[in-house]
Order: sequence, then C-alpha cells, then structure tokens
Amino acid sequence: MWDSAEASRVIGLMQVPVMVERSIALHQHTPALQLVDPRGLPVVSIALCRASSDIEPQILGSHASFDMAGRPVSHWDPRLWADRAPA
Repeated sequence: MWDSAEASRVIGLMQVPVMVERSIALHQHTPALQLVDPRGLPVVSIALCRASSDIEPQILGSHASFDMAGRPVSHWDPRLWADRAPA
C-alpha cells in the first residue's frame, strides 16, 4: 500500500501515485499525429513514446486499412511495424 505522505497526492477525491503523476507530466505535451482519408477515417497514426525525459522519444507508427463501406480491414500495431505483421 502507498504511504500517502511519500507515494501519492490527493487530486480531488482520488489519490494518484507519484509514479502515475510523473508519467502524466512526461506525456502531457507530447504530440501525436493522425492522418485521415477523405471520409475522416484514421489511416496512419504516429506517436512519440519515451520512458524518461532525458532520452530521445521513440517514434511509433500504426497503419489501418478500410473497405469501401468504411469497415476496418487491417491494422498494423506500431510495435510490429518492422515485421509488417498484422495486429
């Protein structure tokens, strides 16, 4: 269990662990790009991820395909992008 004096802060009525607060602060202003087709469907998403503020962010890109009716046909997970393996 967390010691409220050391490991968490009270935000509203909820206690949030300091580790979660640091993660939120790290990713708070991180940009995310999303490309959409003319129908407004997300085709490509690009996210920047890093574990701490002193290292370069890792660029993760996902790709999705849709049929003519707008139903998802395929989706590639960013962690599997190098293998071109579907998620």
